[in-house]
Amino acid sequence: AVTFAVADGAFPSNEGRGYILRRLLRRAMRFGRLLGIEDPFLHQVAEMVIEQMGDVYTELAVERENIIKVIQGEETRFAQTLAQGMDILANLIRQAQAVDQTVISGEDAFRLHDTYGFPLELTKEMAAEEEFLVDEDGFHVALEEQRRRARSSRQEMEYFSEGAAFYKTVRDRFGETEFVGYDALEAKGRVVLLVKGSQSVKQAMAGEEIEFVLDVTSCYAESGGQVADHALVIAPEGKVGVYDVQKPVEGLYLHRGKVTDGIFKENDLVQVKADIARRQEIARNHSAAHLLHKALKQVLGEHVNQAGSLVASDRLRFDFSYHSAVSQEELSRVENIVNEMILASLPVETFTASFQEAAAMGATALFGEKYGAKVRVVKMGDFSLELCGGTHVRSTSEIGLFKLLRESSVGAGLRRVEAITGAGALRYLAARDEQITRISSMLRVAPDELAPRLDSMVKESRELERENEQLRARLARYEVQALLEQVKDLDGIKLLAARASAKDMDGLRAMVDLLRDRLNSGVIVLGSQTGDRVNLVAAITKDLLPRGLHAGKLVKELASIIDGGGGGRPEMAQAGGKDPSRLQEALDSACVVAGKQLRL
Repeated sequence: AVTFAVADGAFPSNEGRGYILRRLLRRAMRFGRLLGIEDPFLHQVAEMVIEQMGDVYTELAVERENIIKVIQGEETRFAQTLAQGMDILANLIRQAQAVDQTVISGEDAFRLHDTYGFPLELTKEMAAEEEFLVDEDGFHVALEEQRRRARSSRQEMEYFSEGAAFYKTVRDRFGETEFVGYDALEAKGRVVLLVKGSQSVKQAMAGEEIEFVLDVTSCYAESGGQVADHALVIAPEGKVGVYDVQKPVEGLYLHRGKVTDGIFKENDLVQVKADIARRQEIARNHSAAHLLHKALKQVLGEHVNQAGSLVASDRLRFDFSYHSAVSQEELSRVENIVNEMILASLPVETFTASFQEAAAMGATALFGEKYGAKVRVVKMGDFSLELCGGTHVRSTSEIGLFKLLRESSVGAGLRRVEAITGAGALRYLAARDEQITRISSMLRVAPDELAPRLDSMVKESRELERENEQLRARLARYEVQALLEQVKDLDGIKLLAARASAKDMDGLRAMVDLLRDRLNSGVIVLGSQTGDRVNLVAAITKDLLPRGLHAGKLVKELASIIDGGGGGRPEMAQAGGKDPSRLQEALDSACVVAGKQLRL
């Protein structure tokens, strides 16, 4: 089932169909562990499925590489998650043992289950090995609380569905809104419903926020990742600035805006003027998103599928399924392909067809998306063919220019690219060009000599850093020698509590390590000041731990003197504070605190 699902474009995730796929995989992995199989193995099972059934189901052979990478990647991630959960459980057991407890709380058991995929049975099994019990009643209380939150969320959805029921009644009474925005940016319509503050009203005055339904509109309602149009709606006695359009139920366009002038009334005959410049910018970005989708498939493989998008007036964002980060070289190839298609001035055609007809043509449909019997198809030359209800340019040349800004991860197996087009892309490149010119001027080199110059500077900087590190190490050794002269005797134990010149916690720890090596046996407390902050590091050699000394407890008590806090392991701990004026007092107290631990 998993092999076929991945071949069809599904991907493991934390929601929807992806969550079901993830649960299937992780359940199989847990059963594998019960059989003693610790290493990833399901991708090998998938290989066998492909070998056995690939001749009949050819999509399995086509998607072989992607199927294996997706399943193996999920196995690796789950193994890491499981290892992390095991570490947390081991830590919980140690903490409980330290205070003579032998029960893992239900809340902790549920957190392991909910966050790390730890089944309750596995938690009980590991706890039993340490002669611990698990609070199963508490676990089920936490589980029920999560279910209660889920029910609350469903009730909230039911509340919103009541609004949908209201608008369904409106649609049944007045009919669907006729959308003419594919062919025209202006339209004449009638206000069939006017809403203010969740109440149906007859009129609204200047300055009031309203929602209204028209029988005809040229405004595109937000859907399919494309944002809504902005518009000016002119009535006989007033005007409304529209900033959002939604479809509370299919076929009904709900406009949201503010009365900017005069009075706006129910049944007004109005003129709708969609923002032309904004619509054109959105169309450029939406058409570019189609070119981007196809280019990604060409460069990364046909298994790449859209997993979400945002088409706004100033940018586009495109999420897609892919198992690893996209290299800079691959991104450059994608960007070049899109710009080549823009320069090719491909005609952009839209037409309606049955879903079966569109599928037979090879039109790309979004996996899991619901389509009606009739679908709208957007065709860009012979390059791209997709099912889409959005607004587009008439020719790819209208996009002007396409520029990828960044690529990132948005979850396991999901990548995101962000891009800009048209005038926004030109402004971006102009700003970068200006920045390069300014940097070149600062470094007194020509722009084409900038990369070699920066490369040389980085090498010089690394060499200087290496020399500085050597110098710091040499100075630290000199300082260590001077600090050793301040060692005191505490009931036969060497104790050193002193100020050090280190500027940060890393430097302080390094100096403590040097002193520990030189002393062989002893208690070390070093303090330093950086601005208005104080750092403390304490260390105790292992041979002294049986005598009751504990660096974590020692540094925690000293930190209270400098208005701070901290702690750590018995042999090494650190703390920070906000009162530099009392640093010396804290250091002077180290002998007293250590003496208390030794019960002197």
